[in-house]
Amino acid sequence: MLHAIWHNGSEIVRDVPLDDWPKILESQEGLLWVDLDNPSGDELDLLSDIFKFHPLAIEDCVLPHQRPKIDDYDSYLFVIFHALSFHSPQSTEKDLDVLELNLFVGPNYVVSMHEDSITQVGRVRSKCIVQPAMMTKGSGFLLHAILDQIVDDMMQFLVILEDKLDEIENMIMLADEDSINELYTFKELISKFRKVAGPQRDVVRLLTSEKFAFIDAHQTIYFKDVFDHILNVTETVNHIREVVSKANEQYLSMVSRKMNDVMKVLTVVLTIFLPLQLIAAIYGMNFKNMPELDWQYGYFGILFVMSLVAIGMAALFRRLKWF
Repeated sequence: MLHAIWHNGSEIVRDVPLDDWPKILESQEGLLWVDLDNPSGDELDLLSDIFKFHPLAIEDCVLPHQRPKIDDYDSYLFVIFHALSFHSPQSTEKDLDVLELNLFVGPNYVVSMHEDSITQVGRVRSKCIVQPAMMTKGSGFLLHAILDQIVDDMMQFLVILEDKLDEIENMIMLADEDSINELYTFKELISKFRKVAGPQRDVVRLLTSEKFAFIDAHQTIYFKDVFDHILNVTETVNHIREVVSKANEQYLSMVSRKMNDVMKVLTVVLTIFLPLQLIAAIYGMNFKNMPELDWQYGYFGILFVMSLVAIGMAALFRRLKWF
C-alpha cells in the first residue's frame, strides 16, 4: 500500500499523484512523505526509478533482519530502525514482533518502507494531516517525529514488562510451580527487547552529532531528547535483566531450601529407625541362650523399649530444632 502526502508550503495535499513526484523533487518545494507499506514489486521500483537511491540501500530494504544503522549517501540519509509490537496480551517472547523500518531522508522528502504494517508510522502520518505545521520544519524534523513515536512506544512496552515481572515475582514468592517457566520465557523476551534497543541507541546518538546535511543544528536538540528516552529504555532493560537474574537465584534458593527441608525430615526418620533396626537385628539372631526369648512378655517388652527409643530420639531432635 502506498501513501503520499505533501506539504506545499501552505497546506497538506493527500494522495499525491505519482506523476507529480518528480516535479516536487526537482523544485524542492515543500516536503513530500512517501510511505510504502508492504510494497509490491512495481512500488519498490519507484525507489530507483524516481528517487535514484543506491542499489545497496534498496537491497537492505528488501533483505530482512537488517541491523539498525544510518548511512550517509551525501544527497540523502538512509536509516534502518526497528519498531516493537505485541500481537498478543500474553507478552511472551513469541508475541513480540520486531518490525523493520527503512527511511530515506532527503532535502525535501522522506521515504519510509516497511513490509509489515507499523502503527507508529500511521500515527505520525495522521498527526501530520491534523497538524500540517509538523511538515513545515523539514525532513529532519519528520524523521525525529517518527523515531520519537517508536521510542515512546518502547517505553510504554517497558511498563507492561515491569508489571509482568512483578506478577512473576509474586508467583515465585507463592512457590507456584509455573513460575520458573514464566521466568525463563520472560528472560527470552527481555533479551529480544535488548537486542533491538541497544543498536538503536547508537543510531540516535549519531543523529545528535550535527554532521548530517538534512538535520539542522537547532533540530539536534530534538534528537537529543529521543536519545535520552532510548537511553532510559536501555538502562531500564538492563535493570530488568538484573532483577530477572536475582529472581532466578531466588527461585533456585527456594527450591534448594525446600529440598533441604525434605532431606532433613528423611534423615531424622532414618536416624530414628536405625537403632530400632539394630534391636530387631539382635533379636533376629539364631542363638539358643537369649533369655528374653523364653520370657512370657519378651515380645511386648522389646516393642515397648523400641517405642521408648523412637519417642526419645524424636523428642531430642525436636528440642534441637532439627525439624
